Amino acid sequence: MWILWFVQLFVMQIILLNFLIAVISQTYEDVVSSQLNYTYKDKAEMNEECQLILSTLWYKGEVKMIVFTYDKNIFTSESGEWGGIVDSIKGIVEKSNVTTKTRIDKFQKNIDLSLEGVLKSQNQMRETIKDIANLQNKAIASAGGQAGEGAASSVTSNTEALIKNTRD
Repeated sequence: MWILWFVQLFVMQIILLNFLIAVISQTYEDVVSSQLNYTYKDKAEMNEECQLILSTLWYKGEVKMIVFTYDKNIFTSESGEWGGIVDSIKGIVEKSNVTTKTRIDKFQKNIDLSLEGVLKSQNQMRETIKDIANLQNKAIASAGGQAGEGAASSVTSNTEALIKNTRD
């Protein structure tokens, strides 16, 4: 009977010590994960105090230069990462780049479609101008005479100028 009691006491101590270790480990993880937040909070409070002091000294003319320094070890962890801040910024920038690229591609497609429409319209206008010139030349030729030849050369030069302008 005494042996069973000692075994139970021994097992209970192991279980309670395991529980104590788990609670302490969880607390340690919480503190380490919030370390960067507290660092920034402390820096913000120091900046506020510094601004108050410097604004007072600045108006008195006693401050000519301000130098800011920081300890590089505050931001680095054992693995050399910045606690995910740089990774999150990098992710946001990459997402923004992808969004911007898709927008640019979409605008490029719209511009290409618009340009195709303009080129089609321009070609149709050229064909229409050529058809009008041919009709005018036929009308002048059917009218005949010397006055008709001068008018035909004038119409031809005007038509060529119109075609040249539509190419440009």
